[in-house]
Amino acid sequence: MKPAQLTQTISDTLTKLRKSERKVAEFVLKEPLGVIRMRIVDLAQQAGVSEPTVVRFCRAVGCHGFQDFKLALAQQLASSPSYGQIAVTDTDSTREYTHKVFDSTVDTLLKVRDSMVVAISQSGRTKALLDSMDLVKRAGGLVISLAPSNSPIARKADIAIEVNAEEDIQIYTPLSSRIAHLAVLDVLAIGVAQKKGPQLEEHLQQLQAGLASLRSQ
Repeated sequence: MKPAQLTQTISDTLTKLRKSERKVAEFVLKEPLGVIRMRIVDLAQQAGVSEPTVVRFCRAVGCHGFQDFKLALAQQLASSPSYGQIAVTDTDSTREYTHKVFDSTVDTLLKVRDSMVVAISQSGRTKALLDSMDLVKRAGGLVISLAPSNSPIARKADIAIEVNAEEDIQIYTPLSSRIAHLAVLDVLAIGVAQKKGPQLEEHLQQLQAGLASLRSQ
């Protein structure tokens, strides 16, 4: 397992864990920085479980044991230092929650850079986008395209989703094509939500709760 995948694996596995193992998972996701400094007995006490439960949790998320788990977690935190420091709280100042929002955005962009890019084009022939796709593919990333069929961008993509919005000389054609692309993105979003199931809804509820403090009454 790559270190950067560990917390995502924990989140994905959450609903499949036993109740006691889930307590460990939830504590780790809440206090990842603290966990890497803990002994197994400390984590067991903090999570309210037994030491064998901690070991079973570590194995359930793909690690050989507690030390292997701590090493993988420490490597992830080293590659994404703001992880665990971006949860907005009621006591945050404007400066603090502003930094947290930007840090969260940067972390997300870095993860996208290292994994998957969506290339959207009405013509399917934009040179700058084609060059960007080359860079992503050389870095080992996956490219999904929303572009006309048989266009250079569609051919270059790892996964090509064909969106054939007819071009003409009418001024509103670009608006129509953008609507078509947005509709396809909505379909993809619903498909992902359906695949993820209840755990995605729980994740979205956590995000919404975190943003609630930023909204005026």
